[in-house]
Amino acid sequence: MGLEKYVEKEVLFSEYGPGRKIAEFVIVVKNVPGAFAKISQLAAEMGINILSGFIRAKASEETAVWSGFVDLTDAKLEVENVARRLKKLDVVLDVKSSEKVGELVVDELSFPVTLAGERYVLFKVESVGEALEKVFSMFGSGAATILYNMGLKTGVSAAETVMRKYGLRGRRALDVVLKQVIAKGWAVPEIEVFDEKRKEAVVRAFELFECLPFKGKLKEPRSHLARGYIAGVFKAIFGVDFTVVETECLAKGDPYCRFMVTQHSGKQGSI
Repeated sequence: MGLEKYVEKEVLFSEYGPGRKIAEFVIVVKNVPGAFAKISQLAAEMGINILSGFIRAKASEETAVWSGFVDLTDAKLEVENVARRLKKLDVVLDVKSSEKVGELVVDELSFPVTLAGERYVLFKVESVGEALEKVFSMFGSGAATILYNMGLKTGVSAAETVMRKYGLRGRRALDVVLKQVIAKGWAVPEIEVFDEKRKEAVVRAFELFECLPFKGKLKEPRSHLARGYIAGVFKAIFGVDFTVVETECLAKGDPYCRFMVTQHSGKQGSI
């Protein structure tokens, strides 16, 4: 498997357009077909270029939200005038806009950050690497145990949430948890080998965030959080303890991180 089919997911954060007139808008609309098309049409008529943003709409709710940045340079309109015209659309319920307009606008209208209804925070991969390096400098080899157990608890929680919310079990639950790893930007995992009867698997992960800061710089595997996370996910789904051994690692120059997952029984599996 390669990464060719994936596209970068840019989180709404800021927009910089030297010499341009950039603004942020949040528009609440009726959750009906064509609502966002009407907004796009009006924006085009006003000479507004929609730059980036996101749509939050759930099938079970009556309202939806568009948040994003727009370029007003060619519109020759002030933010207040744009908001006033948007509010006249029959599908628009509310409009909010940034206090300042200029060549640099930072998202000031979206908080908190959530995924699937749960609250998240964002950190740069480099910052995570610096934090992990500090943990190892402070605790030495004990850092691996600390990080593994952190991952273990998180993996159990993630799998239990999927099983509770969606009523999934076994391989289906496992597949959803791994897809969520992609959606969160942690890595692109795939199951290379899976034997549900023996409860054994081989999982490999491309671009794992835990190892990216150390890519090709280390002699030993560094995916301790990920090992714990995988062990926790398998434990929650299949009801037994697992041993997870990393045989290949991005941090030591391998193309991906590869994990051998076997039941924690004191004897090696067949994989």
